[in-house]
Amino acid sequence: MTDLLDRLTAALADRYRIERELGAGGMATVYLAEDLRHKRNVALKVLRPELAAVLGAERFVQEITTTASLQHPHILPLYDSGRTGGQADGRADEFLFYVMPYIQGETLRERLDRDTQLAVEEAVRIASEVADALDYAHRQGIVHRDIKPENILLQDGRAMVADFGIALAVSAAAGGRMTETGLSLGTPHYMSPEQATADKDISARSDVYSLASVLYEMLAGEPPHMGNSAQQIIMKIIAETAKPVTELRRSVPPNVAAAVAKGLEKLPADRFATAAELRAALQNPAFAAAVTVGTLPGTAGPPVHRSAATAAFAATAVAALAVAAWGWLSRPAPTSDAPIRVEMMLGSDLTIELVDNHRLALSPDGRSIVFAGYDGRTTDLWLRELGEMSARRLPETRDGYAPFFSPDGASVGFIVSDVRGADIRVVPLKEGGIVRTVVDDSASGYGAAWADDGRIYFSHWRTQGLAAVPATGGSITEISVPARDSGAVEHNYPVVLPGARTALAQLWHGSPGSNRIGAIDLETGTVTSLVAGTYAAFMPPDHLIVGMADGRLVKVEIDPETGALAGDPVPVVSDVDLEPGNGTSQFAVSRSGTLVYQSADTTGRTLVWVDRDGTTAPADTTLAGRINQVALSPDDSRLALAIDEGSASSVWVRDRSTGTFTRLTIEGEDSDRPVWTPDGRYVTYLGTRDGRRHAWRRRADASSPEEPAVPGPLTLNEVAYHPDGNVVVVRPLSITPRTLYVADLATDSGPRPLFPVRADHFGASLSPDGRWLAYVSEESGTRELYVRPFPSVDSARYSISVGGGTSPVWAHSGTELFFRGLRGEMLVAPVRTGPTFSHGEPRLLFSAPDVITEAYHRAYDVARDDRRFLMIQSSRSRAGTLMLVVNWNRELARMTGGNP
Repeated sequence: MTDLLDRLTAALADRYRIERELGAGGMATVYLAEDLRHKRNVALKVLRPELAAVLGAERFVQEITTTASLQHPHILPLYDSGRTGGQADGRADEFLFYVMPYIQGETLRERLDRDTQLAVEEAVRIASEVADALDYAHRQGIVHRDIKPENILLQDGRAMVADFGIALAVSAAAGGRMTETGLSLGTPHYMSPEQATADKDISARSDVYSLASVLYEMLAGEPPHMGNSAQQIIMKIIAETAKPVTELRRSVPPNVAAAVAKGLEKLPADRFATAAELRAALQNPAFAAAVTVGTLPGTAGPPVHRSAATAAFAATAVAALAVAAWGWLSRPAPTSDAPIRVEMMLGSDLTIELVDNHRLALSPDGRSIVFAGYDGRTTDLWLRELGEMSARRLPETRDGYAPFFSPDGASVGFIVSDVRGADIRVVPLKEGGIVRTVVDDSASGYGAAWADDGRIYFSHWRTQGLAAVPATGGSITEISVPARDSGAVEHNYPVVLPGARTALAQLWHGSPGSNRIGAIDLETGTVTSLVAGTYAAFMPPDHLIVGMADGRLVKVEIDPETGALAGDPVPVVSDVDLEPGNGTSQFAVSRSGTLVYQSADTTGRTLVWVDRDGTTAPADTTLAGRINQVALSPDDSRLALAIDEGSASSVWVRDRSTGTFTRLTIEGEDSDRPVWTPDGRYVTYLGTRDGRRHAWRRRADASSPEEPAVPGPLTLNEVAYHPDGNVVVVRPLSITPRTLYVADLATDSGPRPLFPVRADHFGASLSPDGRWLAYVSEESGTRELYVRPFPSVDSARYSISVGGGTSPVWAHSGTELFFRGLRGEMLVAPVRTGPTFSHGEPRLLFSAPDVITEAYHRAYDVARDDRRFLMIQSSRSRAGTLMLVVNWNRELARMTGGNP
């Protein structure tokens, strides 16, 4: 151990135990250390002595504290900072340091050093996540000044920006005397021109330039300007225009190339004004500012400057490519095995419906796609033949979803559900055929598959296990039943392997991040857990394609006869769209080697306030991503949020006055559905620990450890508090039908059933005076809203909704009851509570087609004044495009070294 490290170790011995050096950079040396107080590993960064020697330590500590308030899902937080003092052997032991979480992932630099280039979808996603973090910080008045691959960490594929504000703190503390250190802020390859020329007025547009440079390297395999020395690189940044990224990689989409070019403009005024604008351009296929002729695949020529002609030419060129691709697809057989990618435009009047299930299917020969489509009036199944330019509606398929093809490709099965269960129906693709019902009310609704043995396999409504029925109709055979001690409560989305000996299924554990793919022996019903994932498909001869909870597709080899896996999963596609409820990946593959998938909604979801008349306004512009649930604190000062982080969902608290975030749950431990305790001190949430889902609670400021919120052994999926905080109404996960229980927290008694188990009961909400329980029941055959006295629920029952209702919330005044209609409408019923209860006829407040609705959990909240609703708005409630990859099996073979 060096003398310097000895002195540093001694100076920090009461706070940190240094274990080893992790690396050294231009400004700091990084050590892995243990935070002795909190018993956690941290990254301890110590400024280089020659830099610290010329900085004012007090000023550095003062400036760096301004960055400590940055709390964002894509910003690595600052845990601690400071200086050491004192003398040792006549030497000044002055160390300036700061402390951040230790991330067991890799930096983007390490990833690029290994892979050189990233998939376009992954590069755009990472850049979008970094842009989201930058936009948040810029609006707090903080510019990073040192965006580079080394400062972007990848944890389970998710981007985290490190050292936020450190360069600013160093620069400010130096008082403009950075040249005395012999060091420069910023890495030459990613410096903006204004940084390279030592401009003192560095704005947010400088970070935009640096991020565009990083994205350029992710796509092209090298930064936009190369040189043999730092001086050469800086001169090129100042004087030369970077090559269009498509000269180095032709597959970059025109809008992405245009966004990179605009981000790399020399003059700050010519770049995007904000990082949010850069992110929006990356996600907008129509963006074409600053695009050049040379950036379009297969073209060459002089630059075409910003004009309407540029956009028109780009659109024409892309359209020509699409027509050529369709022409290729319509031929009897391909003459090349090169993969072909096509973005399928469905037309302005037809979109993919965001049903809470699987939405699309691909025929065995890969030439026909069936999807759940919305034409502005109804949702039906639509057939798109790849040799045609438009889709046609399949008759008698209204409200159908989860389509699947027959082995010969001549018919399509699909599901239509109501509260009694789900039907499985079959429609012939030949016009004039008769639609027939194969399963009546006995399917759970979560997928089905048509096997080579002439049977249809599906998840059974009663057992939640796998069942089968002849494709012509007949008796149902039960095959598997979820083993309660396994943690899996449902067997969903079956896929039958060739030979009909083994089926693959999603083993539902209560949340997307906990789900597994299992192999089910169709003769014995034995279930073997194979790999983490939300949905799986088989592509001959031995490719198992698995959709992950973070939107990736991975490939792993499988023995189709035994269902056994060989080797480790290999990522093959990023950013596949997920069903919001159970995370099912929206993709399909064919036996012929074709892939079709719905691209992920990378702009995610935002929080909005919706007035009683339906007027919508942004609630918090810093929150954008996969927000699953939101809950207002009792005084409206804070938000509890469930945010999808890819492999798991986490729970955060957001202070509305300061804008700060507090993470309540450990990263990687799946947690969601937050609710506040009535006193506003704790947030209760559902979390999967050791494969089981329980209710936990923690102080809203994270000052206490996580602890069980409800006594008893039941695995829970819903919690609602009585106003006194001592009683909760809960819904177990593993009980079918769903029913409600009540637990007394004051006496520590375990939950007991509240209703006789006759039908599904869920969505509990207790009135402000605690005397009345609103809930949803399916006992009438329709999902309706009811009110009963509490806790004596058997003494009366009042029917509130007409034509369906869900997600009840009492007004704080106790004079109204809000709820959602089955099509997402917001309705209100006047009520009177007290010793007795009365109510009036519900009326419509507003329709909200773009606002998220969850069937079994409330995804909105009501402000204390009862005038506004805090809701989650999807930036793309429906999608109009699909991605198609022909000869994808050939690409898989090249990517993973296997055989097509």
